[in-house]
Amino acid sequence: MKDAAVKDDKKQIRLTRNMAERKQSTQHLFRCSFIYTSERYR
Repeated sequence: MKDAAVKDDKKQIRLTRNMAERKQSTQHLFRCSFIYTSERYR
């Protein structure tokens, strides 16, 4: 029982970490494209 709970916790942690990383990369993409377009239209 305890082991299953620990396994679930680890899975949850991995999921949240993945979501955080995905969010960061999306923000990075947005920033890059924003800089690119602002450079182009200057």
